Amino acid sequence: MSTHIRSLAILQPHEGQEQAVIALLREFYDYMREQGYSHDCLQHSTQHVSSLVHFRLWADEQKREQAVHDARVLDFWRRISVICEIPIAYEELKPLYNSFDIDFDTALVSEK
Repeated sequence: MSTHIRSLAILQPHEGQEQAVIALLREFYDYMREQGYSHDCLQHSTQHVSSLVHFRLWADEQKREQAVHDARVLDFWRRISVICEIPIAYEELKPLYNSFDIDFDTALVSEK
């Protein structure tokens, strides 16, 4: 049974703020990984140039709950809301099929 929780969001930086959003998300993702909360991936849409696609693989429900109460995580969310809109957020995705060579439930991405 899966212990990892998958989340997905579409982010739209305010005009002129894309680089600031990317920099803040890098800092945020590094913090989340350091705390053992999650692994994150940010992609840039080639079809909708003003959109960024965020994918998060939470370590487990307990880590997600800890992150919800982490003051630094809350501060990241406050800071991101000033420079970015998040029109779409899926807090928990249920896996149906995976043709990747990696099983997200048994392996995580290697260290940087």
